Amino acid sequence: MTYTPGPWEIGTETEFRTQVRSLDGHHICYVEGAPVDGNAVLVAAVTDLLLACECALEYLDEADRVGIKWASTSAAGMRTAIAKAKGA
Repeated sequence: MTYTPGPWEIGTETEFRTQVRSLDGHHICYVEGAPVDGNAVLVAAVTDLLLACECALEYLDEADRVGIKWASTSAAGMRTAIAKAKGA
């Protein structure tokens, strides 16, 4: 699965619909329904959150390799979230 590279931002807004777009103006989606603002902000943050999770997973894997016990459980949850975000 592919997606438009981030970062994404809030585009045009109306009372009932907010656009999410890439920084170069490509339309990603419209967010409709209440709470439009909060949902749109969360959608716009997705690519940044995915990158942060992928970076954090590298550290968790290293912590697991050196024997930090809680790291493998945290890494498993992070892998699940990343796979879900990537449509796997």
